[in-house]
Amino acid sequence: MQVLSQYRMHFKVQPNHAQESEVDLTPMLDVVFIILIFFIVTASFIKESGLTLNSPLASEDKAKHSPIVLEVLQAGRIKIEGIAVDARAIKPVVTRLTAEKPDASVVVRVHKSSKTQHVVTVLDALKSANVDQPPVSLIKS
Repeated sequence: MQVLSQYRMHFKVQPNHAQESEVDLTPMLDVVFIILIFFIVTASFIKESGLTLNSPLASEDKAKHSPIVLEVLQAGRIKIEGIAVDARAIKPVVTRLTAEKPDASVVVRVHKSSKTQHVVTVLDALKSANVDQPPVSLIKS
């Protein structure tokens, strides 16, 4: 027993604890905070411009005459009242029809696979014929 106590005195026995390592999250939180500030500062809050379209249900008028219907079909074909017309003829035809039926509204029906450029061409021609913001509906077939 005396040998054992001398052994303990000469050699200090340390407890067998593994060193605990902790991960410091402060630098990571700093980086996340800086990235958050970067995205908030660089985000653009500008409203993107686009076409303003009225649906026929929302702007349906109680007109005495049936509406003047323009259809934008596949491959850029355009029909007014069921008759195929060229894009350059939209303005004179619509001007004549609105003069014949002054109370009639103008409705644009667009096929779902028609290109946006054709729709814009029709809407520009209608605007030049003094028809502002006609209702636009989608042909699903």
